Order: sequence, then C-alpha cells, then structure tokens
Amino acid sequence: MLEIKFNPKKLAKLNNPDRLLSQNPDVFWPLLELKNPEVIVDIGCGTGFFSVEFFKRAPGSKVFGLDLSPIMIDWIKENRPEYQSKKLVPLEMPEDSLPLEAQTADLAVMINLHHELHNPDGLLVDILRVLKPGAKLLIIDWKAKPTEAGPPLEIRAKVPVVIEQLKLAGFAETIEHPVFDDFFMVTGTKA
Repeated sequence: MLEIKFNPKKLAKLNNPDRLLSQNPDVFWPLLELKNPEVIVDIGCGTGFFSVEFFKRAPGSKVFGLDLSPIMIDWIKENRPEYQSKKLVPLEMPEDSLPLEAQTADLAVMINLHHELHNPDGLLVDILRVLKPGAKLLIIDWKAKPTEAGPPLEIRAKVPVVIEQLKLAGFAETIEHPVFDDFFMVTGTKA
C-alpha cells in the first residue's frame, strides 16, 4: 500500500524557508479578507512553520496547531517561542476530528494536508463544526500535475473533487484561487 502520510523523520523539510517562495502567505492572506481573526486553526501544522506566519499577519490571534504526530507536537513545544508565550497551542488530533469546541475558529487552514487524508469528508464536516458562522477554511495542496517535488501524483487531490467535498460537508461558498504554480488554493465559507 502506498504511504500517504508525511514522514516525521523529514521534519527539517517543513522548516525550509523556500516554502515561503512557493506558498507565499503574502499572496494568499489578502484573499481571505479576514478582519482581526481571534482564533486560527492550523490543521496538520507539522512544525508550526505556517502557524508562525499567521501570527505575523494577525498578531492578536491565538493559533491552535493540530497534528496527529506526537513528534511534531513535541517539536513545537521544544522549539517555537510562540508556544512559551501561549499564543501557539499545539494539540494532538485524530485524523478526522478536531479537539476543539464548536464555533470557536475564525479561520481553519490545511496546507499540504488534503492529499494525506484517508477520510477527508469526516474531517471537513468537523472543521465546519469548529468554524464560527461566516468563517473560512483555506486548503492549499499540490496540484495533480507533475512537479519537481511533492507527493506521488496518484495521491494528489483534484480541485473539482475538493470543491465537491466542501459542498457535501456543508460549506456555503467555495472558491478556487489560481495563485500558485504547483499548488491549488481553495476556500470554503461557513454559512
């Protein structure tokens, strides 16, 4: 069986600053049209690389960094000063649910995670539960085309499938934002 989960032994790749060139938050953040988000949920946060970027753009926010790997959660606790200041809260999660109260988040984010999910439908329904009304989910992942890096083509998600999954989960508005060469960006909004 083809392994679809990221290998935690390669976590140094997650902290490579070159990621900011190919998935630049300065490109995608304005498209979210957020007004002072208080709670951001970074699902599949890995080492918290993008969690820290969210603080730069929403300094008054609290970020929950969720990952199913205890290795990643421990790495955040040991290496991210934002954890010490209680602005970044790393939590271990199962794959298809979030350990958070209903209607608490202004934004949920999944970057390079969707292709790893065994049950995206279940997770998307639970993300909708955690979002406040009018809040958004941002999904950025590898396009289903050959690229120099990234996961095998056969496990990459296709945008029409992701949009259909969002609609079936109950997201009211879904939009594809064609902003990156090797990655797709889709947002869904809770009614």
